[in-house]
Amino acid sequence: MSEAIRKYKAEVFQALAHPTRVAIIELLHDGELSVGELCQKLSLEPANVSKHLTILRSKSILSARKVANSVFYSIRDPAISQVFLLLRGFCVTHVAEMSRMVENDEPAAATSLSPS
Repeated sequence: MSEAIRKYKAEVFQALAHPTRVAIIELLHDGELSVGELCQKLSLEPANVSKHLTILRSKSILSARKVANSVFYSIRDPAISQVFLLLRGFCVTHVAEMSRMVENDEPAAATSLSPS
């Protein structure tokens, strides 16, 4: 795999590495929404939402469609929704494992604070 592809992948993950941007992707999973609708659902100001939308558009994660004075956003490629479904499965498994360790008072091997 070329270094350019690796760099682009890292940039996509960086663009997704914010809870608000994750929420935007999750909200757009079922179809396009206007900036106003996103602001309402996220309980955020338009300037804040616009900043996050710009980042997601810059990495070709979202598409925008202007109608009169409104801009509607959608997920550009359905593959990103599949990535999020896979990540959800990963998170559910990981959280369940961590929960079992806490219940059993076991140290987490991957997150151990003891020096090696």
